[in-house]
Amino acid sequence: MPRIYSYIKQNIILKIVFVAMLQLLFYTIITAQKAKESSKTGSDRYIELKFQNDFFYKTDRYFSNGLVFNFVFPKIQKSPLSKILIPVKKASLDYYGISFVQELYTPTRTDVPEISVNDRPYSSVLYLGHKRTSFIAKTKSKISNELIVGIIGSYSYGYETQAKFHEAINNNVPAGWDNQVANDLVLNYNYSIETELFSNNYVELLGNLDVRAGTLHDDILTGFKIRAGWFNPNYSGFGQINTKGEDGRGLKKFQSYIYVQPAMRAVFYNATLQGGMFNKKSPVTMNYQRIAPFVGMLNSGFVLQYANFQLKIESSMLSREFEGGLTHRWASVGLQVNF
Repeated sequence: MPRIYSYIKQNIILKIVFVAMLQLLFYTIITAQKAKESSKTGSDRYIELKFQNDFFYKTDRYFSNGLVFNFVFPKIQKSPLSKILIPVKKASLDYYGISFVQELYTPTRTDVPEISVNDRPYSSVLYLGHKRTSFIAKTKSKISNELIVGIIGSYSYGYETQAKFHEAINNNVPAGWDNQVANDLVLNYNYSIETELFSNNYVELLGNLDVRAGTLHDDILTGFKIRAGWFNPNYSGFGQINTKGEDGRGLKKFQSYIYVQPAMRAVFYNATLQGGMFNKKSPVTMNYQRIAPFVGMLNSGFVLQYANFQLKIESSMLSREFEGGLTHRWASVGLQVNF
């Protein structure tokens, strides 16, 4: 952690950005404590399935595979966990959901069983998330709070998932999963805010700030997003229109747009590289001194929506995460349905 502070201290621009991010987060959390007399829980229900993999770019390293299942349902608001999520300003449209996520990470070489001390360790994460997404028309903002609980290590069944997938595509199964990061608790709180900076009928510019804290990730991300095409405002809701509900009233039934989303992340802790916070018996982990304190990201994609259905295709690029590492790319395909 002292190393990241020295980076900030030596660069006045980074220092200003870092302080501004902390001030924005503090202001957002404080103002979010106000009463929500006019808040409304969205009546629509959503299911989202997403598949992420780097084989689209003919690689098999680092973030190798991701499976995401999201379920949004009004009655989830009654969960006791909803009460510990940071409240937002009044006059918001709130959606409550749960998620099931598995992520797999591998080193550069997966054809050898031996430990590679200078490479990313094998690691797998499996967790459940409890999330509230709030759309605020007055400030043209979207705020998300999420609590995730799960496990990192062999009990998250990363090897089994990757073995089945590689067998299905007639590819060799990675040989080093016996050396993966040891089993440990995953408990994280993730907070994000996205605000409209500019918009017209065909272009929208959004600024975003994400903060993650816990045993899996501790980091701060800031960036922006540009959408171009035919779309509903970002703050109006998830977008898909349920013709039998009220949440989609006044929104476009058909949407088609592209987007670009560059960002920079300040990294304080990453369990997929450093191992869990409690179990120190991992065969190999990476010392923080080798981890890049700042990581650049670039997401771009295409979204096609009609009424209840959304298809999203996204490409992601990540700068090197550690000393001697490589940049990495992967793609994802997601389908979201309002039912």
